[in-house]
Amino acid sequence: MTSRYRSIVDVYAPLRRADGRVLLMERANTGSADGQLCSPSARLESGEFVIAGAIREAAEEVGVELNEAALHFVHVVHHRNGDGPREERTDLVRVAW
Repeated sequence: MTSRYRSIVDVYAPLRRADGRVLLMERANTGSADGQLCSPSARLESGEFVIAGAIREAAEEVGVELNEAALHFVHVVHHRNGDGPREERTDLVRVAW
């Protein structure tokens, strides 16, 4: 019997100012991509909608309070880790401006 497809869903909430600048933060003490620059992001929690996850991450990681109207869908990525156990992920990117 074939197992049902499962993918981890990550939400990204890049924050863009009116002048086009994008806020990046350095990842630290996460165990994943520490030292790299990224926008607020994390795994979607069980039962959580994508927009709610993006709002939560912006608040938790950089202290920015967003509302749904500020978030605009821009991109989706599906990828797999190349080494070790195959872990498939789907990344959903919503930009706030």
